[in-house]
Amino acid sequence: MSMLKVEDLHVYYGSIHAIKGISFEVEEGEIVTLIGANGAGKSTTLNTVSGLLKPRSGSIEFEGKNIVNVPAHKIVSHGMALCPEGRRVFLQMTVQENLEMGGYTRNQSEIAGSIDDVYQRFPRLKERYKQTAGTLKAFFYIESIIPGTIGLLAIIPLVIYPLTKKEYARITEELKKRRAEKSASVAQ
Repeated sequence: MSMLKVEDLHVYYGSIHAIKGISFEVEEGEIVTLIGANGAGKSTTLNTVSGLLKPRSGSIEFEGKNIVNVPAHKIVSHGMALCPEGRRVFLQMTVQENLEMGGYTRNQSEIAGSIDDVYQRFPRLKERYKQTAGTLKAFFYIESIIPGTIGLLAIIPLVIYPLTKKEYARITEELKKRRAEKSASVAQ
């Protein structure tokens, strides 16, 4: 069974047929990217999969459950989060406060440990924990504060500063390993 399965998805903006029958699957631990020109429908696809937009037809299954009519906030609590492109952070809040917001669906006692994990993974982010997010030249990726989630990463950079290919590979493998460990503990 696929972790995420999208079949024959059709999405409209009014009378404009924006997504015309896209289908794809994402297996556990797999990284899949959507590549296309501006206006090709990458963001619309991700917004639809995450529940922000409703398709006119087609199906979206997450962990075997149909989520087409599930509200976005419930999809997040089930373990799938959209990490938007661009600088969509709370600009007037600090880096620390933004990370805390990333864990809003979690138990308060779990958040501190997750933030420590983020700071360990991205030490330059820790150096700027009191800095207002709106003053940063880049944005950050919050998936790691929501353990066990599938991050929709098709068009989203991972960190606050550019990574080398080696660093990117290390972090990707670390996230895969964490997800596998969490899946194994849930199965027991």
